[in-house]
Amino acid sequence: MLAVLPHWLLSMFSVMPLPKIVVPVAITNTANVGTATEASSHTFSSQSIGAAAAGRIIAVAICTNGGGAGTDGASGVTIGGAAATKAIEITAADHTHSSLWYLQVDAGTSIDIIVTWQRTSNGAGIGVYSVLNSSGSPVSTASDIDDAGAVYTTNTLDIPALGGGIATAIDLKATSPATHTWVGLTENFEQNFKGNNKMSGAALAYEAIQTNITVSCTPSATRYQGSMDTAAWGPA
Repeated sequence: MLAVLPHWLLSMFSVMPLPKIVVPVAITNTANVGTATEASSHTFSSQSIGAAAAGRIIAVAICTNGGGAGTDGASGVTIGGAAATKAIEITAADHTHSSLWYLQVDAGTSIDIIVTWQRTSNGAGIGVYSVLNSSGSPVSTASDIDDAGAVYTTNTLDIPALGGGIATAIDLKATSPATHTWVGLTENFEQNFKGNNKMSGAALAYEAIQTNITVSCTPSATRYQGSMDTAAWGPA
């Protein structure tokens, strides 16, 4: 006959749940492209989005500057035909606009991205990022503008442990386009999509929590105006 053990003794042999393993956020700049075409909508076809992965977030930075009248900003961004969510946007003088959009895209390695503006834009640029192992939506955002001809834009951003941040900036100069120096995040690209409009993007993942970390973008020369957006993602 089998002996029946008392409940208090059985509880001593119960299996404790394993601790959750947190995988760090991984951020990769997969594409950047621009167009000098003045239009109310721009299609950027077959943009690289990196390796497919469950829960992958595709973040798209968009910028435009100058020319024409009307309302600034984008009325929408689609990624593979699906509407992306706007994380943050800001506009400085002369339609100097930047914003960050995102969407979960599990499948595929390339995709069409369409930006629809609220006005006829004076050209545009985009930067594309793959964000893996994140919680989905940004946990912190910030933005800044410069309308006084100063030499930098700056934000403070909260980045969780094992999380990461993405930023984009644009500026307009009187002569040749500026180059940029970033603090807090690492520059990924610069592109001169039209005239003296210069767009830049930066990102970085952190192991330790970053509270009110300074993220700044300094052009190589004084500009007319500029704008910058930042967003942070935490781990899943």
